[in-house]
Amino acid sequence: MLITVALEPETGSEMDATVLGYLLHKHPARAQVFSAPVGDVHVFAPEATRERCR
Repeated sequence: MLITVALEPETGSEMDATVLGYLLHKHPARAQVFSAPVGDVHVFAPEATRERCR
């Protein structure tokens, strides 16, 4: 299963899109792996800029 969460602040907004990492309790520049009862969970941000974070 793949779940994608993205944040793109409105043009002209002062918001930095990498704040999404704070919501997920994850540093966007670092990949993480967690063990779960159904297998391993891989969490990473393939794109982390001021304009967009996925």
